[in-house]
Amino acid sequence: FFFSSRRRHTRLQGDWSSDVCSSDLADISILKENEREIIQYVNLVRMYPKQFCKLFIEPLPDNVMADPVLGVEVKKSYKTSLVNTLQKMKPIEVLEYSESMHAIAECWVKESGPSGIVGHARRRCKTGFLGECCSYGHDDALAIVVDLLLDVDVPSLGHREIILDPDYKTLGASTGSHSKYDYCAVLDFQDRKRTRLNS
Repeated sequence: FFFSSRRRHTRLQGDWSSDVCSSDLADISILKENEREIIQYVNLVRMYPKQFCKLFIEPLPDNVMADPVLGVEVKKSYKTSLVNTLQKMKPIEVLEYSESMHAIAECWVKESGPSGIVGHARRRCKTGFLGECCSYGHDDALAIVVDLLLDVDVPSLGHREIILDPDYKTLGASTGSHSKYDYCAVLDFQDRKRTRLNS
C-alpha cells in the first residue's frame, strides 16, 4: 500500500480500451498525465471488468509487499476476492470528468500532502463529494487504481466499492507529493443516490 512505482506504464492501448482512451480528457489542459490515466483506468475496469481482471489483476503474485511491476502490496485473499468480483461483474456506466470534483480533490492533495495528513479530515478544503478514495505511495496511475481495487488490509473494501459503484456518475482526480509517503492521489466521486462514503 505504501510503496512507490518505479516505472511508468502506458497500457491504454488495444481495441477493448479505445473508446475510453479516445475521450476528451486529452483536451483538458489542467489535468496531469497520470490524472487523465487514473480516470481512464477507473472507466476501463467499470466498462470491461473481465478484461481488466485478466490483464492487470490475475498476473499479480499472491503475497508480496511490493509487486515488482507496479509496486503495490498484494495479499492472496484480497486478490482472490477482487478476481471473483470482476469476473462476475457486468459492465457499468463510465464516469464523466467533473471539474468541480477535480478542484475538490486537488485542494485536498495540496492541503494534506505537505503536512503528511492521511485520510479525509479536511481543515480548509470544501467537501462536496459523495465518495472519496485516497491513495498513498504511488504516482503511476495504474498502480493507484489497482492498489485501491485490491484494498489490502481494508476489511470494508470501501475503495473497491466506490470505484465499482454504478450509482456514481462523475469523477475528479488529483495527484501530488506527500511528505510522509512521497506521493498521494485523491479521487472524488459525485452523483450517488445513497449517503456519503469515504475510504
